[in-house]
Amino acid sequence: MTPFSIPSGQIEARLSKLQKKLRVNGLDGVLIVQRVDVIYFAGTAQNGCRYVPARKTPLLCIKHSHARACRESPLKHVLRIQSIKDVPGLIQDRYSDLPKPLGLELDIMPVNQFRFIESLFPGCRPADASG
Repeated sequence: MTPFSIPSGQIEARLSKLQKKLRVNGLDGVLIVQRVDVIYFAGTAQNGCRYVPARKTPLLCIKHSHARACRESPLKHVLRIQSIKDVPGLIQDRYSDLPKPLGLELDIMPVNQFRFIESLFPGCRPADASG
């Protein structure tokens, strides 16, 4: 049986549409943490997150099962993190600044998770990126 995989072209097309919507809605980027959305935009269900900036190359950060994420996802660069707390530093290093309007999946995100992520990104203005 062939393992399930999402072709890289499909993921790239989804990211392109998402980045266009981010720009139209004035968001600097979106932090995707819900597993189903990570699968949709990265091709893996491993524990981690996907940061998609409005104009630059997105990041895939994996906390658990990094090797499996590398096998499942067609993406070439999969970063290993120890904690979600590492993500703001990676974003700062990669893009020189943290997003000010930061999109989040507010339609499904629990309040405690929202508050935790908000504390990781001081000065950001959380915005609903559910649509």
